[in-house]
Amino acid sequence: MKKITIVLLGTFVILGFLPTASAGTVSEQLAGIENPDMLFISMTEIRNSDGETFGTSAANIQEAIDQCSTPGTVWLPSGTYNPSSTITINQGITLDLCGAVIRPSSNYGNIIEMEKDSHLWNGFVDCSQISMSDDYAAIYLSGFSGDVSGDTIQTIKNMRLDSKTNVHDNWYGTGVYLHATSGSCQRALFSKLFIHGFEFGIKMKADGGNIKENLFKYIGGHANHYNIYIEAVGNSQIYDNMFDLTMWQSGFPEYWSGSPGVTENNIRMHGNCYNNLFREMLFWDYARNMLPYGKMSVDLDAPTHDNYLEWFGGNEGDGQTPGNTQFYDYGTNNIKWMLPIYNPPSQRDSYEYLDDMQDAYHTTVEGSGTWLGLSSPYYLFTEPSQIINSKGNTFSDIQSALNNLGGQPGTVWVPKATYLVSSPGITVPANTFLDLMGSTIVPQTAMNVITLGQGAMVMNGIIDCSGVDLADDQSPIRVANILHQSYKLGAIIDNMALLSHEQRGTGMYLFANQIPSSVCWVYSTRIYVDGFKYGIQLHTIQSGNWDLYVNGNAFRYITINDCEYPIYLLGYDYTNPPVAEVTGNIFTFVIINPSPNGGTLRGFFTQGGACQFTDKMWILNYNDAMRAYGRKSIEDHTTGGTFFEWCGGTQSNPPDYIIDHIGNWDTRIKVIPDGTPIPDEMPDLSATMTEDYYIQLSGYESPQISGVTRTTSDPLDTSPAYGWVNVSCTVTDNVGVSQVILRIHTPSGSWNNVSMTAGGSGKYYYRSTTAFSILGNYSYSILARDTSNNVATSGAVLFSMPPNWDMNSDGVITVLDFVLISNHYGQSGANGWIREDADNSGDIEVLDMVFVSSHFGEEWWV
Repeated sequence: MKKITIVLLGTFVILGFLPTASAGTVSEQLAGIENPDMLFISMTEIRNSDGETFGTSAANIQEAIDQCSTPGTVWLPSGTYNPSSTITINQGITLDLCGAVIRPSSNYGNIIEMEKDSHLWNGFVDCSQISMSDDYAAIYLSGFSGDVSGDTIQTIKNMRLDSKTNVHDNWYGTGVYLHATSGSCQRALFSKLFIHGFEFGIKMKADGGNIKENLFKYIGGHANHYNIYIEAVGNSQIYDNMFDLTMWQSGFPEYWSGSPGVTENNIRMHGNCYNNLFREMLFWDYARNMLPYGKMSVDLDAPTHDNYLEWFGGNEGDGQTPGNTQFYDYGTNNIKWMLPIYNPPSQRDSYEYLDDMQDAYHTTVEGSGTWLGLSSPYYLFTEPSQIINSKGNTFSDIQSALNNLGGQPGTVWVPKATYLVSSPGITVPANTFLDLMGSTIVPQTAMNVITLGQGAMVMNGIIDCSGVDLADDQSPIRVANILHQSYKLGAIIDNMALLSHEQRGTGMYLFANQIPSSVCWVYSTRIYVDGFKYGIQLHTIQSGNWDLYVNGNAFRYITINDCEYPIYLLGYDYTNPPVAEVTGNIFTFVIINPSPNGGTLRGFFTQGGACQFTDKMWILNYNDAMRAYGRKSIEDHTTGGTFFEWCGGTQSNPPDYIIDHIGNWDTRIKVIPDGTPIPDEMPDLSATMTEDYYIQLSGYESPQISGVTRTTSDPLDTSPAYGWVNVSCTVTDNVGVSQVILRIHTPSGSWNNVSMTAGGSGKYYYRSTTAFSILGNYSYSILARDTSNNVATSGAVLFSMPPNWDMNSDGVITVLDFVLISNHYGQSGANGWIREDADNSGDIEVLDMVFVSSHFGEEWWV
């Protein structure tokens, strides 16, 4: 067995709301060291969890699987493999591609076949070099006999599948094929898949067996002839399957000549298919101009019954109706179609189906890795002090490590430190992942610091531009001019803090000005942006005779602070062809903190585009005083179909939100009432990274948290002189507890993380007169860390602090509050002795009535 090296590595923390501070102080706050133990293993050969190695030949993949004990895992080093025959994942085996590409160079049937209880994770299957038969698939699952116990029998997650895209009106192969010639295909879980260019994106065919109880979640795809094709033959049945939170784009052929799009149907269903649920589906660019070609979004034949389909149209139409509303339903099914502008994408995670691609390289497999002495194996590298890539090579600079991958998919890991970068900056090639692991990148001159290629990813770090004066078109992260013919994943940006000063430059810049190009399918999640002129900028410039787009991009869990334009969308021309348009982008769970005293001109500005979506956006403190400076929360010049759902700030009336709207369709506005707390779906960005690099060593257990209780002053009182709240718990660990944190989510949406005081016998408490003194709704949880850096977190507890003038704490000030005071009128006691002593004077008198009457009719959110 090779020697195992244990090293220390810091974690990375993003603060949701940062105080004004110098760049160094901010960076230290963002990247505080926690020093968890972590294992690094050289990944230069195919491995299985019996500790055997097999070189890097494609032929060795099946050998490693066949020789692996069950249950067990096989890991592949990053790279491209050209197998000459089908890879079969045996029962009980997990194949973790670790970002590798399976690319067959000849036709031989199914590329990967999966047996019962097998799993496939984290990589690419590229069939674009071959012309597959429609009966063969990139991933093939067949029926099996017998009942299934447990939740799932197969998992397929974090995968991208590609085929040829409409080559001379031909399509080839199937992306995912569930085929039951006997027995049942059942209880498979598909999560975070992107499927592109096949005859059938997902195909279910039962011709002798049944297909049931399979779950597809966070699936996206583009340019498949049939995105979902379901067929039950004879007495076979397909039922109780679920498609949840998926997004499909119809696509266009490479030669473009007048075609309405390559997708015939988004869903086609034949035979005895029933009780299948299709929920929260988005069919993008499936427009009315496809009708003359006989294309329909949904086509269900007569035997189908009792299926439920809910979907949203696309972003093209006739000026009245965006998307294709017509469908064929010759059966008896429940179909619900809705316009996106009427029913916005609330928590529609299909846009973020690749949010957690970082999990691709942080695998935790129960029961595997015992040969390493670990409950969860890791397979990174051996030298913690050097930059490493997934070839196992070490480097002194980031760009050399990226270039050494030779254009093949892979990952570069950067040990936590501060790195000075000179012009021309860092370019992350296509399909390459750059994991900064908590590092800080500091440019030495004004530049585009990191430029992402198609399918590239940057994650887990800080880019600190506060020491240079960026121009408006310079940015710490830039994605530009991705070719429109490919329509593949643009890029992924995750867990990043982007810092500037004096509103200079652009935080994230998506840009198209070359022909042919289209910046699309860029996914940005868990980002903190501070101090730029433009927090997020999407921009096109008309050039030549081609249409240019920055479209189909998603931004989720974003905090933007102190920017002149937090979100700025600008197309060049949107009235005459060719167009240069910013269109069809989504912003969900976004917090905007404007600059004080009018430093922010517009919270959200858009022009030269169509169909933008904002879902759960908070523009904080954009109050009446800002109007004196002519500021607006939202300025919208889109050509139609835009939906805004947002909370305008702290003012009592909704803010100004639209000027000079020129759209064909009305922009739809849903104003969230002021004071509405930021929902629990918005993560605590101050704790985002705390578990990203933890590995629990064998023999160690996570802390146990129990007995979470809360006691308060009686009566409750928001005044620190009289009111207090005490939260306590018990934390135990088999080795030792090092830290217990109370994480408080305040009514303003900010987080307050405080250390709890140790008592006897594992008891911990936090008592405060001020932490809960603001009226409104709180939630809190407890994070415990032991001396081995294992972490546990309790469930969230909700708690409301009523104002002193709400006697009965029912959320509204009415005559009933006066009645309670009158019942004790003339009584005396210590100051604040009873809630009816509203002014805490000790006497129940007319002044208490006056105090409450000044708030009569007010409501506070419960």
